[in-house]
Formats: sequence, C-alpha cells, structure tokens
Amino acid sequence: MVMNSDLEVSDTLTVSGGADLTVNGNGHFVSDSSVTVENAGTTVTLQNGEVDGSVTVRNNGVFVMSGYQGSGVRQGTFNVESDAVATFGPGDFDGRLDIDNAIVQFTGSNSFRRGKSTTLNAGAIIRVLSGATLALADEDYTLSGPGTIDVKDGGTFKINRSEERRVGKECRSRWS
Repeated sequence: MVMNSDLEVSDTLTVSGGADLTVNGNGHFVSDSSVTVENAGTTVTLQNGEVDGSVTVRNNGVFVMSGYQGSGVRQGTFNVESDAVATFGPGDFDGRLDIDNAIVQFTGSNSFRRGKSTTLNAGAIIRVLSGATLALADEDYTLSGPGTIDVKDGGTFKINRSEERRVGKECRSRWS
C-alpha cells in the first residue's frame, strides 16, 4: 500500500504478513502510540518521519525511515529484534534504541543526543554505511552490550565531546 498523504498514528498500528506500507507524506507516531512491523516480506517505509511513540521491528520485518520531519526521533523507543532490519536516513535520534539479534543501519549524518541509551544485545549490529556518519553525544549517553558496531569504508563513527569537557581538559593540562 502506498500513501501519498500524511499518516498520523495515535494508537496502535501493526503491519505484518508480508504487507508493504510506504508513506510518501509525513509520518507521525505520537506519544503513547505503538507501531509493530513483523514477519518476513513486511516493510514499512517513511519518507519523512517524526516518532514520539514506540516502534517494534521483529521476525525479519523491515523498517526504513528515509528522512526526519521536525525533531526526528524524539521521545520514541525503537526495539529491533529477531533478524529484523531498521534503516535510518539523516537526522537526530533522541529516542532509545534496543537491538537484539538484528541490524540497524545508518545511511546519512545521524546524531544521538545526550541522556539517551542504546543497548546492543547478543547478535546486534549497528552498521554505518559508506558516506554516513553516526555521532554519539558523550554526555550521559550509554552504549552497552556485546553487540557489534560495523563501520563500512567511507563511514564515520565518532563520540562528540561537549564544549565543557573539552575546555576542562585544556585547563587541567595547563595546570599540570
């Protein structure tokens, strides 16, 4: 199914059983909403998205967010599990990301903001593709678990230092 208009989910949306949903307008998952993408052959594609709710991609499902509208992934929680794949285009990711035996790919310049966390459980892979950048805020950001970060040729993974930490380090080195 292709929608050439906006989609706002304020309750529950489940896409499964090999269905495809492409939203060419703006997709907005409001807070307290729940979106589930599951089963092989099932794909949800948002051309522009804003997520405040919960998204679960599992059992070989595929979720693609090509671009971000407004603040991007703000308060949302993404759970990617059981051989599923989630791909994010350029934007800011302020939500929580939990990956369990699945792949999350970044195709553009992405920033994870402070105060959030990503958990890489067994079999989890974060893949930064060629030409893409994944930047983590060093303040209060938690990246944990036995998973893998796979940076392809031409991709960049970095941890941004806050200005306060950078200046503090300069001062301490001058004092010693």
